[in-house]
Amino acid sequence: MTLHYLACTADGRALAARLMVSDPTTAPDTIDMAVKSQSIVRGAFHLLALQR
Repeated sequence: MTLHYLACTADGRALAARLMVSDPTTAPDTIDMAVKSQSIVRGAFHLLALQR
């Protein structure tokens, strides 16, 4: 499963984040995985916003 996100900062910068999750033994529950991944994606955007 791959999730892609795009956001704009208040100063006009565009930020993109992508999260790929896989399990070779079983198919992940996509809804559950999307919900659980939100904190990871928020953290990625936080780190990206700190970059200048």
